[in-house]
Amino acid sequence: MLQRTFPIAVAAVLGIGSVAVARGTSAATGSICIATVEDDGLQRGHYSEKFAVRIDGDAWTGVPFGRQPPTWIGDIPAQGKHLVSIRDGEKRIESFRFSFDDYGSTALCLWYKQWYGSWSLSPADQYPTFCRCSPRS
Repeated sequence: MLQRTFPIAVAAVLGIGSVAVARGTSAATGSICIATVEDDGLQRGHYSEKFAVRIDGDAWTGVPFGRQPPTWIGDIPAQGKHLVSIRDGEKRIESFRFSFDDYGSTALCLWYKQWYGSWSLSPADQYPTFCRCSPRS
């Protein structure tokens, strides 16, 4: 009986169990659903509306247009600040920082306001009609 409890006692003293807990809590992730930009046939401003989004220097993700379904970006660490960069064609047009804590949600929606020519980030459940994403497999 002493042989079975000894390794557990050593692990508790060395803090091995706390390492596993710390890794489990830091593994929390969030996601961003990129809403489809509507094709209403009107040209506004100076954008071609061939947008792409990048989070924290990852690969560029095309923004869906017209009848394409919304795009999902997942596995974003839930903790800390993140940089969103947006380009139109090859020209970077906007960037901003956010944290999931700022929005009180780990499921966010990034959408383009065509009439204003600007981007918004909101909790995804605020816009369920146009911000419905399915996680990529």
